[in-house]
Amino acid sequence: RPPQGTSLARLSLAKFSHVTTTMNHRGPLNWGHIIGNNDLIAIFERSHVTGSMSDGLILKILRFRDIIEELNLSFLAIDAANDPTKTSQTSASKPLFAVVVKLPCLAVKYPRGSMVRIRRFQIKFTVEKDYYAALAILSELNLPFSEAGPAPMRKQ
Repeated sequence: RPPQGTSLARLSLAKFSHVTTTMNHRGPLNWGHIIGNNDLIAIFERSHVTGSMSDGLILKILRFRDIIEELNLSFLAIDAANDPTKTSQTSASKPLFAVVVKLPCLAVKYPRGSMVRIRRFQIKFTVEKDYYAALAILSELNLPFSEAGPAPMRKQ
């Protein structure tokens, strides 16, 4: 029986961008984009696991009623922190799991499958208050995230 979930927020999205690559992919990423038209939603849920002391944070991205992305952010954060193989020499400077925020976007990078592929996605919130609501949820559940720095300057 699946764990019971409590909905924390339903937030409208302007865009969902995604890409999956091999672990050692080098070069440009071939992003796919889904533009929201009042039909793209991020749902944050707290999952209650029977017999567990802690709650998990589930993030679902829906278009109409179809789930296009669903992951347990808490599990990924704990798994990455506890598994030293996920910081191998090739990725020592870049963790396999990361949540990065920069108004009005939230980006997630995580290992998919048996550590062979890396999934990345970015959600752009429709309104600023939804971005801040998402940050408040991440903070409340002590989920680690970092703020993106300024984009590198390009010479003209």
